[in-house]
Amino acid sequence: MNEMGKVVARQNSNHGEKAINFGMYVKAVAYQKIYAQAFIEPARYQIFSEHIIQKSEENKIKETDLLPLVVNNPFVPLGREKLFIKGLYAGLIGDFVTSTHILIPQIENSVRYLLSNRGAITSGIDNKNNGIQQEDNLNATLFSSKYPQITSIFDEDTLFDLQGLLIEKSGIPSIYRGKSYSSTHDKPKELRADFSRIIVAKEGIFPT
Repeated sequence: MNEMGKVVARQNSNHGEKAINFGMYVKAVAYQKIYAQAFIEPARYQIFSEHIIQKSEENKIKETDLLPLVVNNPFVPLGREKLFIKGLYAGLIGDFVTSTHILIPQIENSVRYLLSNRGAITSGIDNKNNGIQQEDNLNATLFSSKYPQITSIFDEDTLFDLQGLLIEKSGIPSIYRGKSYSSTHDKPKELRADFSRIIVAKEGIFPT
């Protein structure tokens, strides 16, 4: 049940693979939240306080200072660097509405970009909608059943984290779930948690 009282997921009553995965995603989200609250958010605020609030305009951290994180990064397509920087910087200064709404579409695009580089076709013709070519979203691209190439991009643990973070209903509150994202994430506390959980998963998508 979400914050609006709507039932958005049910645990499978049997003890098969789906039930096991459901429990794994729930525990993974709980761990991500604890880790984010204990380490990521305090570190973010410390950087924000010491290097932005307490600094003069010419000495404070700026968006361009984050450039080394995204330039020549295999996860960031050429031409998308500024968008990633804007999203990361917005999160750094506590503007979580902007950060999550910028970063989620960029992550989605980057996954398609990496799959395309491995020969996958990440779009299809929608015959029900006048033959318009539609790009697949994360509900498809993060799963090896549709795109086996994804296992050559992310290791098993990172892929599991991204699925739980962005897609799986058992990983509530998943940051992205197709069409529902913008209508369910408008609370500062939820958005702060979302941004922090993205950073928790960063080791798999922003290698250092």
